[in-house]
Amino acid sequence: MEVKPKIIYLIGAGRSGTTLLDIMIGNAEGIESCGELNRYPRRKGVPPKYAKNTKQAFFWSDVYTKLGINPKDLNQVEKVNDQFEYHKSFIKRLFTKQNKRDLESYQKFQINLFYSIFEVLPNHKKTIVDSSKYPGRAVILSKFLPYEIAYIYIRRDPVSVVQSFSKKDVEQPSKGWLAANIYYAVVNTLCFIAINMLKRKHKVVTVTYEDMVNQPVKMLSEIEKMLDVDLKSAINKIKSNTPLSVGMLFDGNRIRLKDEIVVQPSKSIKLRSIKDFIVRYIQFFLYKP
Repeated sequence: MEVKPKIIYLIGAGRSGTTLLDIMIGNAEGIESCGELNRYPRRKGVPPKYAKNTKQAFFWSDVYTKLGINPKDLNQVEKVNDQFEYHKSFIKRLFTKQNKRDLESYQKFQINLFYSIFEVLPNHKKTIVDSSKYPGRAVILSKFLPYEIAYIYIRRDPVSVVQSFSKKDVEQPSKGWLAANIYYAVVNTLCFIAINMLKRKHKVVTVTYEDMVNQPVKMLSEIEKMLDVDLKSAINKIKSNTPLSVGMLFDGNRIRLKDEIVVQPSKSIKLRSIKDFIVRYIQFFLYKP
């Protein structure tokens, strides 16, 4: 029986571990990690920070050729994408109708992009992981892509997220304490709305960052069961402490630039200041340990 192409879409706030989860799932037989595909138009089809002779650079060059689009056209695609994928646009779409012409343009590009990726993949790989995170993108893709799409919502302890946003040597821009809290609350609220919309017609599972790094076998087994996807080879790698190979991630956290990674357990978060207590208890309804 022919296996049909499938997409696993990861939803969550920034700094929640979507890139790591993408890599873990991508180590299963027949699955390819593709990273944050929402950034394809903004990057003009060129994955950032890879050397020209890397497997990722060659892969995305082939996708670009198959897609048959030029950088100038991608400028317009980027403008259209902004209308449909990001948080403000998702909120707006909940209450207003979309411009029909722009929607058709958006749909055409996304269909062609995913088709091109599947065409370039080796024949034995029929599932790709898109770790774009944005709940608005998750919902709109579910309405027109001609593939089965399953969704994973990953949450992380808000104290860890806020502390992570204080770092200045990572991919995403840093945020102050108040801005990080507002961001976490707004994005995860939108994620809750999105998964409740999606689970009516799609398979959806919710996991936590803490389970991912401290109980990865249990977490992957749950995903395997809930989404009806074969993750045995990835699970076996983790059981045997075999390093995980990094796939064809287009964009995302800087760990994508490594050849291999090892999942490291996370230390329990200690509440060391009044601000940490405030974060934990105000955001508790969005994250239940």
